[in-house]
Amino acid sequence: MVAKYLLVFWFFLLLPPIFAEAADSNAYADILKKAKPATALMLRPVSGVMGTAFCIDSHGLFVTTGYSARETRPGEETRLIFNSGTPDQKSVYARVIRVDQKLDVALLQAEVSTPWPALELGSDEQFTNFDDVLVLSFPPPTEPKQYPAVVAKVETRSSFRFDASAFLGLRVYGSFNPENRGHPLIDRTGKVVGLVIGVTGGDPKSMAIPARRIRQLLASPLIYFDPPLLTASNRHEALPFSASPVMLGYDAKDLHADLELSSKGEPTRRFRLQKDKTDYRVSAIPFPTDKDGWNLHIAITCQNGSAKGKAKEQDIQIGNDFFVLSRIRSIVFKPEPVVRLNDGREMHGAINLKSLKLKMGEQIVNLNLRDAVSLYDTVPPESDFLQCSIILSDGDREIARLDQNDYLNGTPPFTMQSLRLGKFNKPALASEPTTYVHVDGREAYMSGGQAGLFNASEISFFPADVAVGLKAGEWQLVFSPPHGEKLSPGEYRNVKDQTINSRSPGIAIRVSTQWTGNVSAEFVIWELEQDKGVLKRVALDFICRNLSIGLPIHGSIRYNSTFQ
Repeated sequence: MVAKYLLVFWFFLLLPPIFAEAADSNAYADILKKAKPATALMLRPVSGVMGTAFCIDSHGLFVTTGYSARETRPGEETRLIFNSGTPDQKSVYARVIRVDQKLDVALLQAEVSTPWPALELGSDEQFTNFDDVLVLSFPPPTEPKQYPAVVAKVETRSSFRFDASAFLGLRVYGSFNPENRGHPLIDRTGKVVGLVIGVTGGDPKSMAIPARRIRQLLASPLIYFDPPLLTASNRHEALPFSASPVMLGYDAKDLHADLELSSKGEPTRRFRLQKDKTDYRVSAIPFPTDKDGWNLHIAITCQNGSAKGKAKEQDIQIGNDFFVLSRIRSIVFKPEPVVRLNDGREMHGAINLKSLKLKMGEQIVNLNLRDAVSLYDTVPPESDFLQCSIILSDGDREIARLDQNDYLNGTPPFTMQSLRLGKFNKPALASEPTTYVHVDGREAYMSGGQAGLFNASEISFFPADVAVGLKAGEWQLVFSPPHGEKLSPGEYRNVKDQTINSRSPGIAIRVSTQWTGNVSAEFVIWELEQDKGVLKRVALDFICRNLSIGLPIHGSIRYNSTFQ
């Protein structure tokens, strides 16, 4: 009988508590204040299934499971939602930079502009059975089209051998969302000692891996790259390139960094970067120049034809002012000379440009401009972006590499990239009038995950005296001013759902049969010309966020525009 009661006593003594409330949650109050901002809801780009990622470096380096990142290859992007399910919810893009399916760990680089709250990796070597840990996780959504808020629990953990490879696996007692993986396990010192990789059937114990596996993925260095801002004016000038390696404990004996630059039709060029304290820097010309000086791409339209070719740099007098040809975006010769510079200024006056030599293929032609109608500086498509690679080596052995495109400022790819990051950048002037609509709502519930690039034949504009409205494919977009006003070039902030008698600027977006609702938006009109309800010209960029979900739709609208 005594043996029977002793057996029951030891059974209840060794039984781990399933729920967190028995643990001392007050010990984690201060830790939670730092841990919550560092933990994000992760959206898989294809299925939309939600995972968890947490920041381990203030530069925006995040950790998740290899399973959570399986739909995204290194170099591709996913979304991270911060303060999920709260009024302060916002999202950023994150690029997968490293995945190890054997370790079941992935690293993400988020696009953050300021230092981000980060958690420190701890040690699980001395962690004993039934020590408690703080777990931050995301439950299944309770409302459609709304992301869940992070849930903090104090759970009990026991350790056991995971497989024959001698990795120590962990088992966490508690109930978690089986579709959400990557929760950080935080000890009483505020350090991460593991992450949850999944649950097994109806077992109340979740599988987790220790922090040492994360450290294995950090065994080789990371690279932060700061490319220069490329413009039509500086693309043939020597510009500064810099890179910052993060060694993550890697002990290099002979560390050096190289920069590789390539563009369409040009061979890859390699430059050795020079160390400057913690950074590596080099000055290089993004797009190589012609050795004979034929570097400017020019298109000329005459009354009886047109010509395209390359011209040399030269001085041009406009009225009493002098400018080099590379600073001029366009010239309209008739009926009155009008010169538009790359900075957007317009110049009026007599032009002393009577002829221009163009290199067309291997032939050089001196064109008489007496009958010329217009002249444009045309940036060739292959000069829209520069392929950049930073290679980090230890002696002769490559230990890390980063590949990244640097887009020419003001071009459509640069504009869409900036809008995706929540920034408005003035587009470059176009060599000829542009008409297109480009919208991207691939990550937004309110757009059904749709995106599109539409040309002039696919776009129709609604008649309007004070607003701008259009239909492009399945998309309908309307931008309106505050009640009683009229749209004009400028910035429009605090844009709300389009309503009658609204004191705020309005926006309405419809995709198929779905109208947006509960939104906050901004848009910038770069140029706008309307005449008696008929749209003559417009250039408009916008960002529209759903307040309950946070993921934006962004896009560019051009009609007969002088901007790219």
